[in-house]
Amino acid sequence: MITETMMLIALKQRNWKRASEMALSLSMNEPFLSNVAKVALKASQGDLKSAYTLLLWAEIKWKEIKVL
Repeated sequence: MITETMMLIALKQRNWKRASEMALSLSMNEPFLSNVAKVALKASQGDLKSAYTLLLWAEIKWKEIKVL
């Protein structure tokens, strides 16, 4: 079972391919994550804008989880 927290950890570790796979499997419950999977795949191919965007989004989500 994959959780959003596991995906966020993979993003924070810059493990783009694994994060993409995780986001894709989680996207059945939350359609937004299919976009995260696509962007993570771009980041794995060296797209710096995608990488920075994902790191920023992951940090924001991580802070939200820690607050809740």
